[in-house]
Amino acid sequence: MGKRVIAECVENEQILTLLAELGVDYAQGYHVGRPRMLSDLVAEYGDQMRPSQAV
Repeated sequence: MGKRVIAECVENEQILTLLAELGVDYAQGYHVGRPRMLSDLVAEYGDQMRPSQAV
């Protein structure tokens, strides 16, 4: 079906490794990065940020 999978609540390296072995495409959670204000991300990454493209 061509769907991509995002895992939520990834809390540690063990979970991230298992998800990769299972073929999960993306992960989000405290192990990957804590929530941040958009304004902080723009200030830090500036020109590197660009709109995502639908697949």
